[in-house]
Amino acid sequence: MIFRRDGIIFLHLEDPVWGEVKIGKILPSSTSWGVFESVSLREEALLIPQVADPILDRATRGDCTPFMNSGVRDPKGCLKKISSPKECSERYFCISYDSKNCQMGNRKMPSCFSPVSDENFRPIVTAWLEGYYVIREEDL
Repeated sequence: MIFRRDGIIFLHLEDPVWGEVKIGKILPSSTSWGVFESVSLREEALLIPQVADPILDRATRGDCTPFMNSGVRDPKGCLKKISSPKECSERYFCISYDSKNCQMGNRKMPSCFSPVSDENFRPIVTAWLEGYYVIREEDL
């Protein structure tokens, strides 16, 4: 399954070794950062690696091993490395807010969780929360 949202192409791939692999590829424009050019100036930019086209092509054809060995960080690991606050951005308005469960990365985190971050970085954090490996195209 492939779909596009917020400047990212989302791919659900099946691999016999790795199972379901979810990849979020940033749509490039003038650079490999696309609409996320301001994210490239943040320290979290190191969490979004560049992946070569042949590796991504092999992954889309069912062989995700080169992709998984290319140095991509697990989405849960990326969430631990970001410096934005861990609580929900809707905490003052949500009637079901629970200070224990509505924390980023909590095992019982509700599906309505909305991360606290600037508007340009939020789609990337949301993709990590959904379990996607967020990557960029390799510059030519």
